[in-house]
Formats: sequence, structure tokens, C-alpha cells
Amino acid sequence: MNPLLILLIGMAVVIGGILLLRLHAFLSLLAGGLVVAILTPNANIYRFTLRSGGIDVSGADVTTRTVYLKAKQKLLNGTPLLVLEPSPAAPGYKQIATLRAGSADADGRISASIVSGNPPLPLPKDDFVIESAKEATARETAAQTIGERIGIGFGNTARDVGILIALAAVIGKCLMESGAAERIVCSLRRGLGDEHAGVAFAISGFVLASLVLSDTCFYLLIPVAQVMRLRSGRDYLLYILGIVSGSVMSHSLVPPAAGPTFVAAELHVNLATMILIGTIVGGIAAASGYLYALWANRRWVIPLRPTVGVSEADLAEIAQRDESTLPPLSLSLVPILIPVLLIGGAAIVMDLHHEVPGARLIRTLGEKNLALAIAAAIALLMVRARYRGHGSKRKVSHAAAEALGSAGVMVLMISAGGAFGYMLRQSDIAATIKQLVPISKYGLLPLAWLVAVCVRTSGGSAIVSMVTTAGIVGPLAAGNALGYNPVYLAAAIGCGSKPILWMNDAGFWIIGKMSGMTEAETLKSATILMCIMGTVGLGVTMLLAWVWPM
Repeated sequence: MNPLLILLIGMAVVIGGILLLRLHAFLSLLAGGLVVAILTPNANIYRFTLRSGGIDVSGADVTTRTVYLKAKQKLLNGTPLLVLEPSPAAPGYKQIATLRAGSADADGRISASIVSGNPPLPLPKDDFVIESAKEATARETAAQTIGERIGIGFGNTARDVGILIALAAVIGKCLMESGAAERIVCSLRRGLGDEHAGVAFAISGFVLASLVLSDTCFYLLIPVAQVMRLRSGRDYLLYILGIVSGSVMSHSLVPPAAGPTFVAAELHVNLATMILIGTIVGGIAAASGYLYALWANRRWVIPLRPTVGVSEADLAEIAQRDESTLPPLSLSLVPILIPVLLIGGAAIVMDLHHEVPGARLIRTLGEKNLALAIAAAIALLMVRARYRGHGSKRKVSHAAAEALGSAGVMVLMISAGGAFGYMLRQSDIAATIKQLVPISKYGLLPLAWLVAVCVRTSGGSAIVSMVTTAGIVGPLAAGNALGYNPVYLAAAIGCGSKPILWMNDAGFWIIGKMSGMTEAETLKSATILMCIMGTVGLGVTMLLAWVWPM
């Protein structure tokens, strides 16, 4: 079955389950993943897994019958490799030669000698090289049962976000319980005034998300937005969309965030140039999103509902607190700044080309889960200090238990969405999109943007969208005289990874559930916001490539 048809059926199951049958999102996403898994042929799974482990070919020497490779990971000398070419027979590829990896030259290319077979040199563009062990893994993956594959997709997502969500929920709950969130809000209101609070959230999100995950940024700022709403009594949607507009654009355009850093390396873009152009494009796109946020805030009123780890009683109690009992601003900022500084420091150290003193310790402390664990421990101590002598241990235990209980439901929903996205990727949807894309050196920027949009919509992950699209358009860019710096191609990919936010994306549930919005409210606010910013970002990118090709 065609992967595009599988995609449409899977989307219909998820959306129909949530909107028509009123099923819990967890059940709808699992149902969608199950349907996609049933409809996906084993040959598609084999081809997808195979290409995921492929090694780029950078050239060949016809005289010595040597193939030169550019491996994403280091290959050991003597590693057995296979040369595969497309085949009309299942599973879609056949082996035509075997190679043995040799040493790397000064340019980082790995020479591989032909052991058996007589492949044409240079290798045709549709042929590729893969380690024999990874080819065996592709066959094993294709032979897995439906339940095993869904379990892997679910488990991978839970591994990536489970601890992060749990710790962030604890931090958010403790910021509320200790009064730290209120102190920050009070300081913001005095410094900026309520009329500029939305701008403050947008700027904060843009700065923070380049150093930490955009999801983490949202976890850290949403408690502040909730208390701001309690104090002001209005503009809650503006605060939420302000955070989203800044954080999601920075996360896909400004290094050291993972996505833009990878794309810059893949397209051979200088990191400083990527930061400069990413900041310009992302800043203008985020500003366009903020204008939509202003309009949406006037049109729709989003009430402050109970969210992860925060009940109606908590909100009512916080609203009545005396500001003199709140902790100082310097202490209140610690649980927010600690993970930012640790993760940012680790990113900077890993970017350096030479070892610095204490680099290993910095990288260890800057791992996102450990950084948030340290921040959560500090936040718990702040709760204990606030209630010292008045059942502080019970307050700390209650805050942690309530936050973790609510976070567990979110982890289940997000992991189910991850399983659904994993099943869609295994259907080989990315290769189908690639086949439909016309190969032309003209209009490459909107072409890259469109491919990223399609992969993001089908797979539900901005980073996966950026990585996949860079792999699709990277060789095309190398084979054409662009006439402009490839940084603009990287920016177009980053902007294309924004639309379309919907139910198969973990970010959709994080934004909706952490803010207390319903699925319909999230679609008409955050989803439309990201579509606008992605489109405006493409326009800015194309304009800059024309007037400032660099």
C-alpha cells in the first residue's frame, strides 16, 4: 500500500477517535499506530531501516577499484560492508558487492576496497553502502511483530521524554508551592508592566530554547504564565503563545539547539553564520507569530484550568498570598537558570575542538535529565524551606507525588504519539515524498521547506523532519550552483519543520496539557501560530538569499 494512503488513514483514525468518538488521546494514538502498523508491508520497513543506516559515498577510484565513504560514525578498519542497488523484487534492494573498510584520509574520507562483486564505479546515485551488521538489523526489524514495533516506538519516546517530563512537572509544582513563580511574575510586572508581559515571554522563550529543548523551555515558563494570569486576570492565551512563538523558532534555527546544529553540519554551514541568520529569520518569524497571538488573545478567552501538578485549590491559594512571604528573586530564579546554564555550558564545551579543564564534568552535569534533576532537588528544598516547622516534609512529599501522578498521564499520551510517529516513519513515507519532489536547482528553498513540512506533518517530530530533509536536499544542493550561502537552505529547512503541529507530535500534547487547553483550542491557537511563523520564516529566508546572498 502507498505510504501516503497509509498516512491519510492513520491521521483519520487519530483525529476521528479524538474528535468524533471522544476517545482518550492515548487510546486514539495507539489505535492510529496499530492501523498504520497493520497496513505497512514488511518490505517498506526493511527499506526504511536499511536507508537509515546507509553510509554516504563521496567518490571512487576506478584504477584501484576503491570506494571512498563519508561515514556519519567512525568505521573500524576491516569492517565488512555491502553495496546494494534497487531491485524490483521484494524487499526492494539486492546485494551486488562486498567491501572492506580501510583507513581515513586527511579529509575524513574512508577508503573501502572491493572484496567481491563487480559494482560499476563510480556507484550510481541510487546505490548505497551499509555495514553488513546493519543490513541484518534491517531484516530483523522487518520480521518483528506489530506489537514489538509499537512497543519500541512507545519505549523510545518514553526514554527520551519520560524523565524530563516528570522532573519538569516537579519543578513547575515546586515553583508554585514555594512562591518562586509568583516572585518572578511580580518582578516582571514591576519591570515591564502587564502590557509588555507577552513580549517578555516571547523573548525569554527565544533565548532559552537555543540552549535547552523547546519543550523544557515551555515547562520552565508555563508556571510563570499561570501565576501572571492569576495576578492580571487576563491575557492567558497571549502568555502561552508568546512562549511558543519564541521557543519553537529558536529551537529549529539557532545553534546550539540540536536540529539547526545538525543541519548546519550536514550542509557545511559555519556555525557562527547559522546563529546569525537563524536569529534574524527566527526573530522575524517569532514576531509574526506574536502578532497572531495578539489577535487570537482578543478573539478567544482561555480560562486558567487545572494542569499538570496544579489543582484549582493550588491556584486559589496562590492568588491570595502576601508578596512579603515570597522568596527573593535571586533564589526564585535558581531552578530555572540552573538547567539553562548547565545544558548551555555542556553544549558550548561539546562544540569546542579542544579539551578544556573539567569538560567531562560539565558534559555530565549538562545532560538534560541530570540538569533538571539538580534543579528539581533545589526546587524541593525551596518548598521545604518555605514551610519549615509547618509540616515541611509532608508538603514536599505531597508536591512531588501530585506532580509525578499528573506527569505520568502526560508521558503515556506523548509516548503513544511517539509510537504512532514511529509507525508512520517505518511506512517509508520519507522516501515516497522524495520521489514526488521534482529535482531542480531552481526554487530549492521552497522545495526544502515543503519537504520538511510533509515529513513533520507525517512523522510528528521537528528534529526528524530537519534530519530527513537535510538528507534529501543536501545532495541536491551540492550538485547545483546555489548562488547563495547554503545557510539559507538550512534556515528554510528549520522553518519547514514548524508546520503542521497536530496530535502525532509530543509538542502538541505538551503545549495543550501543560497550559490546560483542549485539543480544539490547541489546534486553533498553537497549530495556526506555527503555520504562520513557518511560512513567514520561509519568506524572510528567500528575501535574505536574494538581497544578501553572502
